Amino acid sequence: MLETSESPALRGAISGAILLAGENLHTMEPICAHLGAQGLVVDCVQGFAASIEHWQEHRHAVVLLDVPSATAVESAVATAVAIKRRDPRQFVGYLADAALHTSGLAGDGIFPRNARQLPGLLAASL
Repeated sequence: MLETSESPALRGAISGAILLAGENLHTMEPICAHLGAQGLVVDCVQGFAASIEHWQEHRHAVVLLDVPSATAVESAVATAVAIKRRDPRQFVGYLADAALHTSGLAGDGIFPRNARQLPGLLAASL
C-alpha cells in the first residue's frame, strides 16, 4: 500500500510538473501514483523518444527517466543528453536499481526505483 500523505518538502522543492518517462508504463505506474498522492503533477510518458517531444511541449520542472534494466541504459542516456543539449539547466535524473548506478548513467541524480523513498531523496536533491 502506498502512502498518501502529502510531502510539503517535495512540493516546496518542485515548482512545476514532473515528467516520468520510460519504456514500460507498468514499472512507472506505482511511482506516478505515489508522486501524485504527494500533491505533485506528474506526466507519465511511455517511450524515451516520445518523452523528448513531450518535454519540448510542456517544459517540466523535473525529468525522471525510469531505467529498470541494463537494456534501457543507452536509450535513457541518449534522452538525457538530448534534453540537456536543449536546456543545460533542466534537472534530469534517473530511477534505477542499485546495480545500475555504475552503468554509465549521466545526469543530475540517480534515485532508487522505490516510490516510498523517492519523494524525500528528490526533495533533498533540488
